[in-house]
Amino acid sequence: MALNNSTIYLERKYKEINLVGLPFGSTVNLVNNRAFIPIFLGGVFGACARWGLLEMLPTTGNWPWQIFILNVAGCCILGILVGCFSLETKLFHALTTGFCGAFTTFSAFSVDLAEFIRNGQLLTGFSYLLASSFVGLWGYFYSKQRLSIRMASK
Repeated sequence: MALNNSTIYLERKYKEINLVGLPFGSTVNLVNNRAFIPIFLGGVFGACARWGLLEMLPTTGNWPWQIFILNVAGCCILGILVGCFSLETKLFHALTTGFCGAFTTFSAFSVDLAEFIRNGQLLTGFSYLLASSFVGLWGYFYSKQRLSIRMASK
């Protein structure tokens, strides 16, 4: 992130299209186009939803089911949103970067994984790492594909 004339710019060094629909290498002026407002609001709702679900989901056993369920659900939601919305709308940014970014929690996943390693539970930690990664990816792609099929049949 570079600061230029009191305006925040995000710079990407790649030539493909990123998740938010902008070419890598393009510069986005977050202050002037007010993109931060919907992202901020989406983040507030995503964080509140995460907190509420963590309070409702029971903590059982050694496996961090709460975080696992939240992260997989967030990947499924993200897949649906990417398949459903135009990539350039403020609502898309609010729901993907804001809501899903705050709803899913890589930091809690990392803490859980570090605790498994610290406690010598390497097999459980490795299983958690693989399950979270693969089930999260599957949830994203499956949700996006199912939505595309459903929308194409209508």
